[in-house]
Amino acid sequence: MYLEAILEQLNHPEAKKRLLAMNTLDMIDEVRALNAISARVPIEMNLDVEKRLKEVGRRLNALKRDGYDTVDAICEHYNVYREVLAQADEDEVKRLQNMASFSNDTAKSSLGNKVTMSASRLVAVQAFGVGAALGGTQVSMTSNMGSITDNLKKISRRVKPTTPSNGDFRRWLKLLKTGNPEERREMIVQLNSVNNPAALPYMAHVYKNDPEQLVRDTAQRLGKVLYWNAVYYELTQDGTIDKLMTEFAASLGITLEE
Repeated sequence: MYLEAILEQLNHPEAKKRLLAMNTLDMIDEVRALNAISARVPIEMNLDVEKRLKEVGRRLNALKRDGYDTVDAICEHYNVYREVLAQADEDEVKRLQNMASFSNDTAKSSLGNKVTMSASRLVAVQAFGVGAALGGTQVSMTSNMGSITDNLKKISRRVKPTTPSNGDFRRWLKLLKTGNPEERREMIVQLNSVNNPAALPYMAHVYKNDPEQLVRDTAQRLGKVLYWNAVYYELTQDGTIDKLMTEFAASLGITLEE
């Protein structure tokens, strides 16, 4: 729903609305918008919007070529994959250790046509070891098996999404034009805290136009968090997260707790 709402703005009759939509997609690194961006380019009549479409399209394409995926990034950020790995028993951990000894090419080859978004963490386990897939948790190949499983169990469970709100954030918008960069940065923090995805275009405006790098960086970081939470909530509600966890566990041979 949230992505579709932004994509609808790509066809808005006002050029400034289309530009704002592009700035938002750029801020949140939404690679799933690439098809919509490509479809808009040949029919775009405004030169500034056309330039921005191509600019953002190239950057998002580069991210996608490097393996970036929005849903995958959300799953990593909220520890969805860690929760699956934390449920591995001793036999399953041994199997993960064996998989970790494979080369990256071997890992990808062994997956064959099963290399999907949910299996991408399997590639990480195989290529870089269990520790890399667990976000830096070190699991030695010679460690005592009991201590390994204990370490896995200590990994934090996935973070649950916060329900997006319809909270009023308008009182903070007066700081958009303040000359104090710290106040503009505080505005971004407050917009994020309200947890209303409707604030994303304002954050995107700051991300693209603010003269201070720190303020722009804050807008991108918190704007992405606001968007990710909204999408994560949506994926949790419609059962997608449960499905991804089940698929990931099956690809690793891990039996999930009932």
